[in-house]
Amino acid sequence: MLKVTDEAASALASARSASGKPDDYGVRFFLDQKEDEERPRVEFAFVPSPEPDDEVSRETKVPVFVAPALVQAVGDATLDARPTGDGAELILRP
Repeated sequence: MLKVTDEAASALASARSASGKPDDYGVRFFLDQKEDEERPRVEFAFVPSPEPDDEVSRETKVPVFVAPALVQAVGDATLDARPTGDGAELILRP
């Protein structure tokens, strides 16, 4: 299951708040394929609940939902955040 650092959880909580979503919304990671892109991209959205087959973690202040298509790819990776001039940047560490 994808692990989430405290820094990433704080960054996600700040982004959720800035988006105007309620504090009980989680973050869902999924693949999105645009017509003009060769490969799908990992996207995320703040949602009220997971999809039926999502892997779910409620270990941080922001529940994390991972779409089935990503579960194997992220495995036991860790989602972290690092500060940038424009705010926090989410990064995935093996």
